Amino acid sequence: INDKVRIPPISLTESLKPTINKDQIKIMKEKLIYEDKYIIVFNKPSSFSVHSGTNTGYGLIDVIRKFRKDFERLDLLHRLDKETSGCVIITKSYESLKIFQKKIKNKEINKKYLCLVKGRWNAKIKKSTHRLTRDSKTVDAETHFKVIKYYKNSTLLEAELITGRHHQIRKHCEILNHPIIGDKKYGDRALNKLYKEKGLSRIFLHASLIKFYLNKEIIVECPLPIELESFLKNHN
Repeated sequence: INDKVRIPPISLTESLKPTINKDQIKIMKEKLIYEDKYIIVFNKPSSFSVHSGTNTGYGLIDVIRKFRKDFERLDLLHRLDKETSGCVIITKSYESLKIFQKKIKNKEINKKYLCLVKGRWNAKIKKSTHRLTRDSKTVDAETHFKVIKYYKNSTLLEAELITGRHHQIRKHCEILNHPIIGDKKYGDRALNKLYKEKGLSRIFLHASLIKFYLNKEIIVECPLPIELESFLKNHN
């Protein structure tokens, strides 16, 4: 009695259907940077989702499945945020998926990122172990940092993931008062606007390297995208 029940607004729309064209397939073919009998590694562009979502009819995995039909099963081993570019691993079979999931669980896959952060980073800060909270659950998180280059008002860092939590690098940089430039969620809005005027129209976060051992040591490197490389040379 006297309870108020609210039914949220409902939007009825047709299900999104993937509209993958030849241009997207061509781009992804050019972004293939490593392949063996277990995995394929792609250098994912920024502003490209790894999989389809609420507002996206297709993602990286959908495009790859479109032109790599020579395998029975292709799976994303891990995710990258839509705006983050760089190394993404696709497994070629259920067997290889299980092998590499075990490697992730045992921390046997080394993942490094490049990020441009606000201000001059204190070189004494080698890592962050701040615990992170998501969906009311607090988890351990560890990121290692290394200064690559100092600029006038920013620092180019290498960030190595020891654990893989949601938005981990972005959150740790914010907690340490050095948010990643271009980060719309955790960044400095005024600074983002200033850097956008200089030509940086995306988050400066790039998955630059993966390393693992499978019969031999494998190192796959993703060079900085042209837009980030050009920005560092001309505007920072």
